[in-house]
Amino acid sequence: MSMNTYTVKFYVTFSFDEEKVDVKGEKTVKDGIPFSYDDVDEIIEMTVENEDTAKDYIISLFEDSEDNVVDIPAEVSNRQFSTDLTITGVEVIR
Repeated sequence: MSMNTYTVKFYVTFSFDEEKVDVKGEKTVKDGIPFSYDDVDEIIEMTVENEDTAKDYIISLFEDSEDNVVDIPAEVSNRQFSTDLTITGVEVIR
């Protein structure tokens, strides 16, 4: 079985003081990367093995901290802000 690499494209929306700033990003993820995320009742252990789990990996990084996936813009760094992650695509590189 060949190992795939995935390029996950996304943007993070930072909302603050009734303003919004979108920061685009992309990360390359390889098959076999273990990760976990906190479900309601338990921590779920997973491994990147397809496009869906590559997305889940990026989501888990984002949920740990926004700066795991993008640099936090200077204009929001000293303010209270909320964030949303939008995944715009996954490309498989074989």
